[in-house]
Formats: sequence, C-alpha cells, structure tokens
Amino acid sequence: MRLSTRSEPTKWRRITVAAERALGGGRTIAGVCIFHAAVTAFVLFDVIGGKRTFLFFHDACVQSFPWLTKIFDATRHGELALWDFNTLGGTSFVGELQPGALYPLAWIGGLLFMPGDPHGVDLFITLHFWLGAVAMHWLSRELGLDHASSALGAIVFAFASAVAFRAIAQPNLFAGLVYMPLTVLCCVRAVKSTTRWEAFAWVGAGAVPTSLSVLAGHVYSSILAMTAAAVGALVWTAASEDRGAARFLRAMRSVVGIAVTATILAGPQIYAAEQYFGLSYRWYGPGHTSPGGHTVPFSAVSPLVLQPEALRTIWKGEDFSPPDEATLFFTKTGLIVGSAGLLVAALGRRRDKAAMLLGPAIMGVSLVLAFGMRGTLGRILYAIPILNVIRSPARYAHLFALGAAIFSAVGSAAVISAVRKLSPLIASGLAIAVVVGAAIEARNIQGARLRSTDNPEYPAQSIYANPLVHEMTRLSVGEGLRYRFFASKDLVNANVGDVLPIFSTAGFRSSSRVIYHEYFNFDPKSEHMDLLAVRWWLSDKPIDGLKELGRVGSTIIYERPAALPVFWIAQPDGRPVPAPIERLDYTHNTVTVRLQEPIAGKLAFAQATFPGWTAVVDGKPSPVETEGIFLATSLLSPARVVAFRYHPAWFIPLSGVSLLVLGGILCIIVFAALDAAKVRARASPSSDLPETKSR
Repeated sequence: MRLSTRSEPTKWRRITVAAERALGGGRTIAGVCIFHAAVTAFVLFDVIGGKRTFLFFHDACVQSFPWLTKIFDATRHGELALWDFNTLGGTSFVGELQPGALYPLAWIGGLLFMPGDPHGVDLFITLHFWLGAVAMHWLSRELGLDHASSALGAIVFAFASAVAFRAIAQPNLFAGLVYMPLTVLCCVRAVKSTTRWEAFAWVGAGAVPTSLSVLAGHVYSSILAMTAAAVGALVWTAASEDRGAARFLRAMRSVVGIAVTATILAGPQIYAAEQYFGLSYRWYGPGHTSPGGHTVPFSAVSPLVLQPEALRTIWKGEDFSPPDEATLFFTKTGLIVGSAGLLVAALGRRRDKAAMLLGPAIMGVSLVLAFGMRGTLGRILYAIPILNVIRSPARYAHLFALGAAIFSAVGSAAVISAVRKLSPLIASGLAIAVVVGAAIEARNIQGARLRSTDNPEYPAQSIYANPLVHEMTRLSVGEGLRYRFFASKDLVNANVGDVLPIFSTAGFRSSSRVIYHEYFNFDPKSEHMDLLAVRWWLSDKPIDGLKELGRVGSTIIYERPAALPVFWIAQPDGRPVPAPIERLDYTHNTVTVRLQEPIAGKLAFAQATFPGWTAVVDGKPSPVETEGIFLATSLLSPARVVAFRYHPAWFIPLSGVSLLVLGGILCIIVFAALDAAKVRARASPSSDLPETKSR
C-alpha cells in the first residue's frame, strides 16, 4: 500500500471547502462579521464610547450587573460561580438559572472585561447585538436573499425590534434571544438535507445555539426559538413538492432532535435549576408557585396578553404597550419594504414560496399567542406543556420580531429583484438606501431609549457612590466578614454582595428557597436573626430596643450585639455560642474558617442547608450535618481549620456527558462535510477544489 503525503492536507482542504460552502464562503463570512461590527459601532456608538448605557432599568442594574460581575470575577480566579454566599444568607447561584453561571460567553467576558466595571457590562451586551445581527444575516442568506436584504433583516432584528429593546430590561433574556435565527436556520437546513448524515449534522449544529440561549439565563428564548423552528420546518414541508406524511415526520424529527440534543448540552444547568426550584418558591407578581408545581395559574397569565392598542406600536418605535412594555415595531423601512415586497411577490408569482411564507407564518403564530391567551382559546393554548412556561404572553412579541425581520428581508429582496430588471443601477441605489435608512432608524431609536451614564440607577451612582454601601463595606471588612446585614431593596442594591465584599440576608431574584423564606421573619429582634449572623439592620424608621450605630442621610444603621458570627458552636444543651474565629477565607464556592485554637463539638455554618455541600476538617473529609436549618459538621477531636465547599455530585458527570455530546456533534459535522465533498467530487472530479477551476 502506497502512502501519499498529500492525502491528509487534501482531506482537510475538502473539509474546509465544504464548510465554507455550507456557510456561504469564508471571505463572505468575514465580510458579514466586519460589516455588522461597523453597523453595531454606528448604532451603539455612544454606548461603546461610554456616554450612554443599557444599565438604567431595575432588573438590568439590580440583577444582570451584579450577576455578570460575579461571573467575570469567578472566571478571572479560575472558578465557576456555582454558589452565592453574599445574598439571601447564601443561596445557589447556578440553580436560579437567570444569572447565567454556565454561559460560555460570560466566561469569555470575564477575560475581556474588568469585574465590577459597568462599561464592561455594556460592552458585553453590545457584543450580543453584533451576534444577533450576524445570526439574522446568515439566516436570510440561507433563505436565498441578497446581502443588502439580509443586512436589512439583521438590522431590524438586532437593533430595532422587541428583541433589541429587551436588552435594557433583561440583558440575560436578550442574550438568549439573539440565537433564535441560528436555531431556525439549522432546523431548515436539516429539513432540506438530502442525506442522513447531513441532517444529523444540522440537527446537532442547531442544538448548540439553542442550548446557549438557555445557558444565557432564560428558558423563554429557547422556547421561542424552537417555536420558530417548528414553524419553519412546517413551512418548508408545506412548500415542497413532496408534502407526504414521511416528509412531515422528517421535519418533526429535526425539531425534536434539536430540542433533545440542546437539553443534553445544557444538562448541568437544567438539572441545577430542577433541583433548586424543587426546593423553592417562585414569584410571579401577586403570588408565588410552590415546589410541587411551578406553572403559573391561568388567571394570572391572561391579564398579561397584548391589548389591541399594541397594534399602534408597529409604526412608532418610541411607543410601548403594557404589559411588559411590549412593541411590534420593526422600523418603518422594514414595514414599507416588506409590504411592498409582499405585493411584488404576489403579482410576480415568485417561486421561493417557503421564504415568502416563513416571516408571515412566524408573525401570525406569535400574534395568536400574544393576543390569544385569554378565554377558551387561551385555556386551550395554555394547556400545551411548553407554552405554559411563559407567564407573560406579551413576550411573544420577541417571536414576532424574528418573523418581522424575515418579512422585511424577503420583501426587500423581492423589490430589489423587480427593480433590477428595469435598472441595475437604480436597484443598487435602492439596496443601499434601504440598509442605510434602517441603520439610521435603529440609531435614532436606540438613542431615544438609552440613557446617560449619569442616571441614578447606573452602578457608578447606585452602588459605588452610595454612602450606605460604603459604610456597610467598611463595617463588614472591619469585622473580618463574620457578619451579615439586612436592608430593604429601596435603600441599597439588593444584590450588592455580588459586587462588593459584604454579606446580605436580602437579595432580588425570581425565587427563594422555602426553608430560608420561612425562617427569615423580618423581625430585627428575633433570635432567628442572631443565628443568621445579622449584625447590622438598616432602616429609615426608628426601631425600639436596638442600638443606633450611626446615620447616613435619613437611614439609621442599627447594631445587633447579640448576633452570632457566621460560624458558631451548638453546645449539647442546645445553646449556641460564637466560634473563636481567627480568619475567614471565601472563594466563590468554598468558605474556610481558621479558628484561634483547636476546638471540638458541632460547628454550625449560618447558611440554610442545601444538597451538594461537603466539609473538610483539618484536611480530612467530614460528614455534613444540620443544626436546625443550618449546615454543620461535628468536630470529633479538636480541630482548627474547617472548610465547607459546594461541590454537587451531579456536576462533573453531567458536564462530561454534555462535552461528549458536543464532541460527537463536531465529529458528525466533519464527517458530513467530508461526505458532501466526496459526493461533489464524484459528480464533478475536475472541480474537486475551487482552485482547479481557475487553473
């Protein structure tokens, strides 16, 4: 057998060529990325320059900024932020899901941006605008559209629609929404595939962005993405010449395959959330769900449907409709060009029926879900297991945004194609005018929505310039991080502990563990507060019986001298006494206490129990026990150094499975690319590689 030194390079060149053909060409991809980087810089110039910000809405400032700060800091210290010692008396960080603790792009952000820098968080959000634009452009190209029309769709989707406006309210949800076009693209390619391996490859590829939309911090985005993918699969099936049952089943297998594979890829995060919510209440405005079932009652969902007045927002980007500040806007340029294109296509009898139908189909489904979750129809829709996860039907406006972007892009392509038959020069000018007009609209709308960095909610003011935060940091550090404080959310940022080295018994989340919520009685004189190590209590009203430590403005800082430190000893008679702490060391998932002298007995850590904790005493594993609701371990012989570490047993196995599946997807993609290259080589041996044509 003869071996050729050219065989391996040729194989990898075939893989590269196949990949470029699948994606639209390597140079084209680079050009699209650079183009949309320029558009992002144009539309969000003031954000990039540090003059304006996304951080002024409550959730963005109180949740997203502290959470990203924590993730960035953990990444820089070589850790994953799985636990949060600093809020709600210690709680699962990964289990809440919304912080996005396992989001790979947040890890990359930790390497690029300084933890605690609000401008770094703004740039991280800006990066997702660019990602959304590139993703939408790629989907539009897959639909057979020209680059100008694809650029229009990308600008509409990423910068001037309900998706774009979500960045100021819930950046974590926005980060997940930008992947929707990629899920649809991969599902459509899987349905259109001519070989089994090609279909497998696109199903696997579609699972990656779908899983990222979950890991970014919200399941809503993945549900919307899979809804759009299902619509896309059905549209392509209906528009194909072969509309039989086999074709329909193939389309549905692609949708289900993407969903199942994405679930496995996001397995560690999904399991963490299942475990956490199985022990927690979850809030939905006027009430909360319980661990037995987190489906929000239909009576609380139906009032959150879009009202007829929301239709007026289609024309004006500054108008938002309650509830949830929903909008159906997708630029006047997109609306006019899309409508004109629909008319041109109807008169011209275009053959690309699937592309023409996809946008309106997604828009129609979204409007039914956004407006129809009421009455008998609403109850029928809400009985569908996946759809009843979204508690605010108004958020289907994000699905409408995707359909509207496709509608705009396809309409633009139809108009440009029709004009090109009359005058190529006019068609080129029209293409440029459409893209520039949409970009200017997007810039003006973003400029009207964003606020200056001197707004009072911006972290530089609400956290770093807050004298109460300064004082609590001084007191906490001065006591060696042994104690916690309580303050209502209107006094300090409820999640400030994720930004600075202070420990709070408060926090702002969509959920709270049952055991902690029932124990924390909001009574500053309660023994419960003593055991929780609440040393300081902030109030804007007088509290009798507590020692006033100082005042900051109208806020009184009270000291609770009876509070125990976070480590205390449970004596045999049940009486707790302070542990003789010499030093406390915290990482993101571990707390280590060094005692002044070796002691024996039951050492309690003032944090509510939760599965996944391990204890090490003087370097040796020790069983984790409970003392009341708190974590504890028994020191059978005098010991001086004790560490509690959050290290859930499921994390490594599930992460391993996810990585194996990801590796399998990559292998299938490579194999499918090689197989496609071989098929083309057999069909046209002389054109195996692009270079052979030029030669």
